[in-house]
Amino acid sequence: MAGIYGDKAVKALKSRNELQKNIYEKMAAREKSLHFVSVYEMINMQVGGIDIRITKVLRCLEIIQGAWDKLKTDLEPIKNLLEGDLKYAVAPPS
Repeated sequence: MAGIYGDKAVKALKSRNELQKNIYEKMAAREKSLHFVSVYEMINMQVGGIDIRITKVLRCLEIIQGAWDKLKTDLEPIKNLLEGDLKYAVAPPS
């Protein structure tokens, strides 16, 4: 009689231990998932909307590039005049 109950007790203990192990594994997986979600939310707060900010920066860079191109266009004839004048003003080496 004790053998039957002892066998049942051992099987119940094994089953309980397996279930406990399964619970711990699921809890660990849940903790990993929660950690992932919190990291994702933190990253999203830090870089969320970065596309809007990059678009604004690109617009500013386009404006600066346009101004630089205009300046270059305005200064190019002056540079050419100076180069031409200096070519004749400097005596060639003997």
